[in-house]
Amino acid sequence: MVLAGAEPVFADIEPGHFCLDPDAVAAAVGPRTAAVMPVHLYGHPADMDRLGELARRHGLLVAEDAAQAHLAALHGRPVGTFGRVAAFSFYSTKNIHIYQPGIAVGGHCIPVYPRLYLWNDPEAEVVRAARATNEAMPAYAVELLAREHGDLAGERVVVLGAAYRGGVKETAFSGVFGVVEALRAHGARPLVHDPLFDVAELEALGLPAYVDGEEVDAAIVQADHEAYRALGTGDIPGIRTIVGGRGALVAERWFDVDIVVLGKPKERWREAANIGENCRD
Repeated sequence: MVLAGAEPVFADIEPGHFCLDPDAVAAAVGPRTAAVMPVHLYGHPADMDRLGELARRHGLLVAEDAAQAHLAALHGRPVGTFGRVAAFSFYSTKNIHIYQPGIAVGGHCIPVYPRLYLWNDPEAEVVRAARATNEAMPAYAVELLAREHGDLAGERVVVLGAAYRGGVKETAFSGVFGVVEALRAHGARPLVHDPLFDVAELEALGLPAYVDGEEVDAAIVQADHEAYRALGTGDIPGIRTIVGGRGALVAERWFDVDIVVLGKPKERWREAANIGENCRD
């Protein structure tokens, strides 16, 4: 922007969504203002109704930054279509996929990159809170299971997925380790299954392996492997409760099983379990 000869003027954000505050923009508009650049952040669209009306009133060009909101929409209209121009990005730190509410985000985005950021800016509370929330998710999932299933002491619980995400044979910062630790803290007997790892590989990671056909009392979906979408009650003998959240279940296949879905109210758990239900339109 500066290289193009323009002078950037900053306006504050809305505290709830971290997107540009239309009131702050209105206060910042002056006789030399030529454009407004709303940033759609973390998959949440900026208030384009108010920003668009403000831009029309002052004759301003609207240039959208949609690099961290791929596939997001407002009133059914995709971001990037409200202004004169829009920018998207496929850079590795941008939100180019949609994570369903799940056990934890692994790999390097939330577990690692915030540490690098905080090294230079230890007072960055939003970054610190994101990392802390992510690290707490395994224990939270187990607490939900205990709340719905009952006392977990002595219960056999299979954790579906050792990988940090579906379709990837990698356990870097995977939530599986926190889930196993939390289950043991509740007195449960955790077992781990992953279609990409054999028994020896799981045990080499310090994870007790689940063998197909073993009876268990409950399950936690940790990674959304494609293979798990075909599972149902008959595939895991004895199961009474399952915790999911990545849209990796088909509710109709889990008859006589209590379904718990992270990120959804209890009255919508069975409906929300289905594949893709959690995606934004």
